[in-house]
Amino acid sequence: MLTRQKAEQLFDRVLETRSETDESECKSGTGNALQHALCAMSNRRDRNGGVVFVGVDKDFRVEGVPDIESTQQTITDWASVLFNVPLRVVPEVLEREGRSVLAVIVPPCPAGHRPCHFKRHGPYEGAWIRVGNSTRLMTTDEVRREIAADEIARGTVPPFDKTPYLQARRDDLDSALVDAYIEQVKKIRPASQIERMSHEEVLRSIYAVAEHEGKWYPTPSGLLFFCREPQRYLPQSPVEFMHLWGPELTSLGPDGSRWRLNQEVSGTLPKIIDETVLYTVMSNIHPTTWQRVQKVHKGYKRCIKGTKGYKRWALVHEST
Repeated sequence: MLTRQKAEQLFDRVLETRSETDESECKSGTGNALQHALCAMSNRRDRNGGVVFVGVDKDFRVEGVPDIESTQQTITDWASVLFNVPLRVVPEVLEREGRSVLAVIVPPCPAGHRPCHFKRHGPYEGAWIRVGNSTRLMTTDEVRREIAADEIARGTVPPFDKTPYLQARRDDLDSALVDAYIEQVKKIRPASQIERMSHEEVLRSIYAVAEHEGKWYPTPSGLLFFCREPQRYLPQSPVEFMHLWGPELTSLGPDGSRWRLNQEVSGTLPKIIDETVLYTVMSNIHPTTWQRVQKVHKGYKRCIKGTKGYKRWALVHEST
């Protein structure tokens, strides 16, 4: 939750730049827009709340609040009764240009009650959010994600990546990839005793497998790390890498195509990350340089172990 000092700093910034921010909004008076702002600040994505400055017009001129005490009472009453959970707002009086402005510090919506929404409308039609310098209704997908994240935070449901994936079998997890993981952990943390653990113990300790009705099944995270072809079970998990010919989606290349490169990257998550970085490098070096890289590193698509040196080689040669 913001402090008074932080609120004053934000207010000075608003007046200097004549622009609102993600965590600050200005209102000339009380009304529906102010109610929406209170709700939106409590739902900010960083979960730190925000501040609403009352007594500032749309052109960022300080008008002041004529009746501070009455306005404070109205706002605190709204925050207590309008929403699904009472918001313990903190009104602070700031003096600027000889006028009194009300800085309403809004706390984040408490865990277990997100998203904050108007009781009379419900979460899907009454939840507002602050994005950039605008306040808007949350979309249905945003509300669903917020509810799911809130349930996970409360521990009422496990995260998706830790749930058993019943369509897969324990045998789908490759022992060689588990061994490679153990070896990598030892390199990073030499004092680790992971090599003394069985494969089952390792997989359970990192939630790569989960129990269901007495049997152990791979989890989505387990499949992404230790299954050679996780996309068989998680078809939504590949990465689509697309490099445009120009700055606009309508830009076309010499052959009339829209993409310089359009490549689906699949496999384990480490492989996806390595190859995505590789294609990013490809898109930022000169084509003739890339041709030289290809000649030196034969079969690069089949050998992930070579990609780190491969990328370094490309970057060094492009810069010389």
